[in-house]
Amino acid sequence: AGNKSLQAKASLFAENTRPIIESIQQSGIETLQGIANALNTRGIRTPRGARWYAASVSQVLSRT
Repeated sequence: AGNKSLQAKASLFAENTRPIIESIQQSGIETLQGIANALNTRGIRTPRGARWYAASVSQVLSRT
């Protein structure tokens, strides 16, 4: 049950973050690192409150 709860939270976070990432992509930033930099600049944190990296962006994109 605990694992399912964590997966559900991660999926919800990814769904909520996806429109922000799409907005960044529409502004012309296409690389994963570029998207991570834009999220960090906007003050948006990962679910654990950390900075974004290319790998974390990739994980969100693979969830949605």
